[in-house]
Amino acid sequence: MKRITHRLIPLIRFQDISSDDYYKKVFPYEELLPRKLKGEIMRFYLASNATEIISSLLPSRSGRFKRGSTIIESQHFAIFASWIEKENNPHYNIRNIPYEFNLLYRASRDDNTAAAFHEKCDNKGSDLLYLSQKLQIQNK
Repeated sequence: MKRITHRLIPLIRFQDISSDDYYKKVFPYEELLPRKLKGEIMRFYLASNATEIISSLLPSRSGRFKRGSTIIESQHFAIFASWIEKENNPHYNIRNIPYEFNLLYRASRDDNTAAAFHEKCDNKGSDLLYLSQKLQIQNK
């Protein structure tokens, strides 16, 4: 079995597997993994600052969003994904987001008009609209 799985291991995106799923579904077969990879996986799941597995595996798909925003941070995409799935508590983290997010329109970049908004956003499929307004206080 180790010989057969040896060719498939490089195709697994371990970075995209949640720690719960790894423990339940992969850990029982951990003896089939190369020793170096096991160490990298452990570092990835246990070290808080580890963002990826260093090995020559396929890159994570969790970076499937293009930022370009000045108001949305990476962790917001995990919250948005949870909203899409109608989860009250954040179900996703930055590593396991199953959706692709693209910034279609940004008022400060694309002209702050309704026409520009519709030109960029109409007929693009499902959209998530996130608005932010500056609070202006006037002294009287």
